[in-house]
Amino acid sequence: MDSAGSLNRLLAQDRQITGFDVNQSSNEKLSLVHSAAVAMSIRFADEAIPQRRGAAQWPIYSDGWSSLVREVVSVASAEDLHVVETVRPWDVYHVPVWKGTPLISVLGGALCYISPDISFFYWDSVFQQAIQEWALNLKESGVDLVKYGEREAQLVREQLRGALDADAIKLSRNSIRDVLPMSCKTSRVRLRDGLWNQNHWVPIRLLEIETGPTPGDWRVIWAPEFEWMACQFWEMVEKEDIVMPGSWVDV
Repeated sequence: MDSAGSLNRLLAQDRQITGFDVNQSSNEKLSLVHSAAVAMSIRFADEAIPQRRGAAQWPIYSDGWSSLVREVVSVASAEDLHVVETVRPWDVYHVPVWKGTPLISVLGGALCYISPDISFFYWDSVFQQAIQEWALNLKESGVDLVKYGEREAQLVREQLRGALDADAIKLSRNSIRDVLPMSCKTSRVRLRDGLWNQNHWVPIRLLEIETGPTPGDWRVIWAPEFEWMACQFWEMVEKEDIVMPGSWVDV
């Protein structure tokens, strides 16, 4: 989508998104909620990074993208908000194909923008701001953040921690992706063409989603997977009983 109004123009002459549109898209595994989540977060990530723009550099995020989220969410059912779908990003993005809820697509969209060339120093801030912007849009659309958050936290805990991890990367290497049309490439995307490949994909592990009644309560607990695996290793080592040579061992 080259503008926040593109989706409306594609769906109907009157540019109105209906509950039927959203439900049908979920059933066909082409979820409008996922589409809005990715479209918003991939641009909001640019807003979340402190940077100075030149006079000729326009911001890629505008309130219209959050308005699109609110328009879609306001007519979505609870099932639409939690629908698990496989998302294949455009070929220019250095992230794996992921499977998850629209909340995971918020994180996936942000990852499309920051990986792999934005410093790790900014990653956590981008993820937290993106997830809070998502929660704010849901709240303004009338969604009960407590109920929604409880269900999302459960899904992450039970099914989706590995949505963007090394296994997801491995499964994605031979996945066929659509080619992003040249007319849709931003100047930043064009500058990155050819600089990175699959060897630069960074696996991350989603550990927990913290939720609450206000957007400021929302946080994602995550780690680059190599840090998570190191932590798991040392926890395993610390749990083992160390036996001194020659000591008595109870059996």
